Amino acid sequence: GLTVDNDFLTLRVDDATGDIASYVDKELGAELVDSAAPHRMTQLFVRSAKTSQDMPGGRIDSVTVVDDGPVFTTIRVHGGMVGVPAWTKDITVYHTFKRVDVAVRLLKDSTPIIEGFMAFPFAIEAPQFRFEGGGSVVEPTVDQLAGTNTDTYAIQHWANVYNDDGGVMLTPLDAPMLEFGGIYPGYVSGAHHGETWPEYGHEFLAPNSLTTGHMYSMLFYNNYYTNFVNVRAGEVLLRYSLTSGAGNWQANSLRQFGWDVANPVWPAWMNGQQDGTLAPTDSFCSLDAANVELTTIKPAKDGDGVIVRLMETAGRASQVTATFPHWAIAAATLTSNVEEG
Repeated sequence: GLTVDNDFLTLRVDDATGDIASYVDKELGAELVDSAAPHRMTQLFVRSAKTSQDMPGGRIDSVTVVDDGPVFTTIRVHGGMVGVPAWTKDITVYHTFKRVDVAVRLLKDSTPIIEGFMAFPFAIEAPQFRFEGGGSVVEPTVDQLAGTNTDTYAIQHWANVYNDDGGVMLTPLDAPMLEFGGIYPGYVSGAHHGETWPEYGHEFLAPNSLTTGHMYSMLFYNNYYTNFVNVRAGEVLLRYSLTSGAGNWQANSLRQFGWDVANPVWPAWMNGQQDGTLAPTDSFCSLDAANVELTTIKPAKDGDGVIVRLMETAGRASQVTATFPHWAIAAATLTSNVEEG
């Protein structure tokens, strides 16, 4: 296999399958790939929406190192599978901090009634899961009403699987639908699905029933026959980033990883030094609490002042000071989310 080793981790890619065969976190002293899982780490595969079974016919064309420098190493895999005549997968390991990126470019054809996935079978014993939803942190199967869908969940900045020793933080940038603890038949209502698969109408998972640290990312799904097009041909880029370490989502460094990956710095080119009074480095707004994020600065709807929205992200009651060095603030008022004081 192809091995990448640095101060943070040792990662090995199988040169026959193009998948991650081993990920050893040196901080934890632990192997984070479950080699006994039904799918390999970063394995791409397709299931039939008619049978809910994996479809044969996948292939690997090449596995090569395309970049190997002091900042990062990238291993590139070319292959194909049913519905995707060609795909390229880049696995990038950074050497100055603990981060692994996986970028997959799919050339999808018009094959209908199939489901595409990438597998992330993490070796976390007695796992707990949390993910960031819309303005919330959710424990799957637990923080939801009985009878609601436990097959797939929509992820915002991160999903975390962990135990008392530590765990893995995964950020799916372009494919937000994740399944936890295994891969499930899926659930599309009778009003919309085309083919009825054997497990249609299956019971959803009971609370606290997730026993393996596996995650599955849904890449595409096209078992639709109503007002949706069930064939989606074209090229798409799907990106993932992951890190690992002690603690869980409440640790600032792990949770911040997801926010940072999903909100990268936007560079702007300046042609030489500009006239002005600003310092060489400055911030329009700064916060003194690592667990609080600035989500919005905008004019108030009534035109009277500016709305500043903050979100606490670690589940801890906190006090925070927001500093605006270039504003002369006359007054501050606490409002509701609909800007009522």
